[in-house]
Amino acid sequence: MSKLNTFSTTLKKLDIRYNSFQSFMPNEELGILRNIKYLLLDGNTLDKNFLQSSGVMPSLKVLSVANCGLTGTLPIQGFCNLKYLEELSLSFNNFHGNLPPCLGNLTFLRKLDPKVSTGSLVFD
Repeated sequence: MSKLNTFSTTLKKLDIRYNSFQSFMPNEELGILRNIKYLLLDGNTLDKNFLQSSGVMPSLKVLSVANCGLTGTLPIQGFCNLKYLEELSLSFNNFHGNLPPCLGNLTFLRKLDPKVSTGSLVFD
């Protein structure tokens, strides 16, 4: 995936759902996708800190990480900094705890899909 750097400033949509990648790209390199608007990663294995690092892609409108083997609580930093986010799919992972209150500050967010296969998320 490091080859993305060659066209990272013009890339608007990346759909690599269900390719069984074991790692999308190192979290510290996500900043090269600063202009991306649609990032669809369903069915790939992501680093447990991916959501915490996602805030370096400020143009994101749609982020889908369904069925990516993510676990634990949802981080406050990261996707809560995505002020243009319209859709967030977190389904079929193993999250638990409260949804971050900062999701209420995402004024463009119109679709939030927190379905989980195990675990539970609570709306505060």
